[in-house]
Amino acid sequence: AKNAIAPLVYHLADPDERVRKNVEEALKNFEPDDVGDVLLQRLNCNNTEERTEGAKMLGIIRSTKTIQPLINALTEKDDRVRYTIKISLKNFGEVAIPYLIKALISNDPVISQEVASIFVSVGKPAVPFLIKELENPSIAIQQKIIEVLGDIRETDSLEFLVSKFESGKPEIRLTAMIAVSKFGGKALKFIEDRTNSGNPQVRCYAAQTLGLIRRTECIPLLSKLAIDKEPAVRKEALASIGKIADKESSELLLNALQDPCWEVRKSAATVLSDSGWQATDNRQKAMFLVAAQDWQGTVA
Repeated sequence: AKNAIAPLVYHLADPDERVRKNVEEALKNFEPDDVGDVLLQRLNCNNTEERTEGAKMLGIIRSTKTIQPLINALTEKDDRVRYTIKISLKNFGEVAIPYLIKALISNDPVISQEVASIFVSVGKPAVPFLIKELENPSIAIQQKIIEVLGDIRETDSLEFLVSKFESGKPEIRLTAMIAVSKFGGKALKFIEDRTNSGNPQVRCYAAQTLGLIRRTECIPLLSKLAIDKEPAVRKEALASIGKIADKESSELLLNALQDPCWEVRKSAATVLSDSGWQATDNRQKAMFLVAAQDWQGTVA
């Protein structure tokens, strides 16, 4: 009988685990929407245990009409209750994703942050929905979506993220570069395509992203960019190489001291200086000083 729901829900917070389990099983036999109406009332009570058990049961019965109220309840102050709400929303699966995306791009920073963490726990199933939302013309919304995709780190999203290197919006490009760098070595084959771009700016962004990744596996791609035909690309490659401290990177920087472009030579000298590099002979020292345009030191 429908009027039995409220008394059963009352016992969800019973101290005896066997009672709680029996109540959960009994509530599954009722219409989810009917149970959901009663459980939502529990989210507003003063007892933390009752709010926690109510939130947990909402994730078990999964009435779609309770999804939005659960999202609204993410402002809950108690950590345990809030964590249970997030688990319950995750349990809804794909049916909750459109609601969660709407909350993610809302103006409520607290709810948006909590929903972002839910998407990370959902993982791969959420990626197609998030990628579709990148069609939204709002820069702020695109940035939020890109940040979440970077935190999920599902390789299915990498091609879309790397394609944002070609965005005309600097905010989008920077957010995408940071997101791609979180994938580490998994991103290299996607970045490699951009090192072959006919647009030197895109090649620069590829070099910068490799510097954010900061792994020795990036050196082959950076070596290629360090001899790019465009001085600006070579400079960005050298700056990224300087962030990866190993023997191979030092050799690349030394070679760049003889670059035909004085700006590239000076950039190489600056990176070497910042890394604490020390010349091993007078030839290296002279090359370094000339590249750094330290004429007084060169004469000395």
